[in-house]
Amino acid sequence: MSLFEKLMWASTRGLLVCFLGGLFLLAGCDPSPTLPERAPPATTLTAGTLPQGPEAGTAHFLNNLQAHYPSQQLKIFGDPSNPSGVLLLLAAEDFRPVLIGHPEVGVSARSAYAAHRLDVLVGSGFVTHPESLTPVGLLKVQDKVLSNKEVHGYTRIIGIREEDAPEAPSRTVSEVVHRDTFDASKYHSALQAGPGVIEDGQLDILERDLQRPKYFRSFFALCDEGWAVGVTLKPSHLYTLGQELLATFEDAAMNCTEVVNLAGDRQAILMAKINQGVAFHGDINSHKATFLGFRRQRASGGAEP
Repeated sequence: MSLFEKLMWASTRGLLVCFLGGLFLLAGCDPSPTLPERAPPATTLTAGTLPQGPEAGTAHFLNNLQAHYPSQQLKIFGDPSNPSGVLLLLAAEDFRPVLIGHPEVGVSARSAYAAHRLDVLVGSGFVTHPESLTPVGLLKVQDKVLSNKEVHGYTRIIGIREEDAPEAPSRTVSEVVHRDTFDASKYHSALQAGPGVIEDGQLDILERDLQRPKYFRSFFALCDEGWAVGVTLKPSHLYTLGQELLATFEDAAMNCTEVVNLAGDRQAILMAKINQGVAFHGDINSHKATFLGFRRQRASGGAEP
């Protein structure tokens, strides 16, 4: 065998060893990068009211919501003695959605709620890992693209646009569109999220989801009346959440055809205005990349209707 043939054989053998994932050090290959260890699912989240604080707990949070919101607007679902979640139905004629995005820098739910004069806030969007402030997929806020669409990422995109109504002020509407058919030019704000828990009024999660860990969840729903937003009060599977929401919608005669998961676990947050402050479930002080807020329509002159 010539020297050239020996060198070629040695080179080919080395490449084969690397390709087959053999002895990395002997072969001179770089091993696969070590992925960061995934944080275990949260077992509790802070809850309470402001100004009382998080030590008030989940029961205090629910009691204050029930004292402020009528039963047709507030739905607590799951076992009545140990509820698994809560949602607020926000009528389209009373509220306007506001998408808030601060990638890389972040903003706390508490700060976003105050700065944007919100009445309800739900969070938050997907990020690359639990402590990250980098969005996964499209984030567009007031015509500025802050993060590009992921063509192989989460399948649902929440789009917000203004719609002119004949002989009436423009109104803010939102839609849930599949990423493959989404036209960003139609919306001034958009958030890629998912998976879709309910699509066209049907459960859109496979039963194999029950084999995965449970997480706290926050969600956004499109309903005939407007929007429903909420959070689970304990870790849940998306499959279970979808079943409970469908049962809740049926019992309350709510026609909510689309429900989208808004990330979850330590990202899951719900804040809502009450008489003496704010009720909240989730970490309202740590920074997040995105939130979806709702502001009550003000009557002319700035006063609340």
